[in-house]
Amino acid sequence: MLIRTIQQAILVVFAVGVANPFLASCKGEESGSLQLSFQLGSGKSCDEFGIERVKAFLTDSGEEYDESVDCDKGEIRFNDVEAGTYRLKLFGYDADKAAVKDSEEEETTIKSGKTTTIETPIRLIDAPVTLKLRWDFEFSDCKKAGLGGFFITAFSSDGSDVLFDGQDILCNSNTVDDDGYHTIPDEGRDLKGNNFGEVEIQPYDANSAPLGEAIRFVFDSPGPGGEIRLSLSCDDTGCRGSGEPD
Repeated sequence: MLIRTIQQAILVVFAVGVANPFLASCKGEESGSLQLSFQLGSGKSCDEFGIERVKAFLTDSGEEYDESVDCDKGEIRFNDVEAGTYRLKLFGYDADKAAVKDSEEEETTIKSGKTTTIETPIRLIDAPVTLKLRWDFEFSDCKKAGLGGFFITAFSSDGSDVLFDGQDILCNSNTVDDDGYHTIPDEGRDLKGNNFGEVEIQPYDANSAPLGEAIRFVFDSPGPGGEIRLSLSCDDTGCRGSGEPD
């Protein structure tokens, strides 16, 4: 009776392995590698830009891999990455561990049992500024105050040039970080860290008509990879701000 039970258990394990071969395969057969090189700007040295480390990220909806190297190495390799399509982005860090350089995000595919090589060096350039905005209602909310959202215009340091115009964010947007700030989209990487010094925010109502006066913030350029945080206090008449970053 015991022998028959053992035989049945062996048959079950064998059947599961045949039905799902991935259970019987090792990780190496389901993963691959990625080899890439990078350069700073037009091919400047790490010392010229003050970059000490470069870190690369591979991300998808469920996995994230990262590898970092000394900037002088000039290349990065990922091993044992689960096969699939990933978003690839690189960051260059200075002595203060600030990400002052980055690359544009691109897509790459890792194939099982193979090494994917990106032939063209990935270029790291000045990282744009991250602009964040938060708003607060004392005894109300978006709907009760009749606030629809905000039109945001960014200017160069001397106010002579528009970096982006009419960027829009909804009042009831739920894309908020732990500190209550919403990151303003900058897909064109227009917020240059060395030449960005003013923001104008125009609140609008549910019909997209201006609500109250525009609020202007003025500040020193934060440098590549910097962050500017702005706060508004709003009610049914519009919004107000300090005119300076938080």
